Amino acid sequence: MTALIKLTRVPTRWAPAEEGPIWVNPANVTKIYKDPEIADATIVDFQGSVCCIVKESPEEIVGLIWKAENVKCKL
Repeated sequence: MTALIKLTRVPTRWAPAEEGPIWVNPANVTKIYKDPEIADATIVDFQGSVCCIVKESPEEIVGLIWKAENVKCKL
């Protein structure tokens, strides 16, 4: 079963036009972290050296992944 989580991309100086919702397969997430140079945003790294800058905090993302992947939450 594939679970998806909804995150919110934020515009940055590197990609000013990229903002809005993005659906992510949590199985492809390799790292979630804050970068001190990017205020109020979190970087999510994926397999294959792709990354995305999102509004949600690392704690919120972990909670979304837990709810999407934990079988007990679906019962």
